[in-house]
Amino acid sequence: MGVVILLGVRLTYHVWVAIRTGIANMRRGRVRRRPQPWYYWTVVVVQAGFAVGCFIAAARGFSR
Repeated sequence: MGVVILLGVRLTYHVWVAIRTGIANMRRGRVRRRPQPWYYWTVVVVQAGFAVGCFIAAARGFSR
């Protein structure tokens, strides 16, 4: 359970840094907001979705 929470925290941190700096980290490099806005926001939304999914999975695990 702790690994899932840590993954959610790490992804949340990456989303926060991406929104703050305008540079999103992904597997194959970095995506900047100005030259590629759609690609940037897709990366940010996907990372945020995975973070939320991790927190929901952790909450379900604790409720059992």
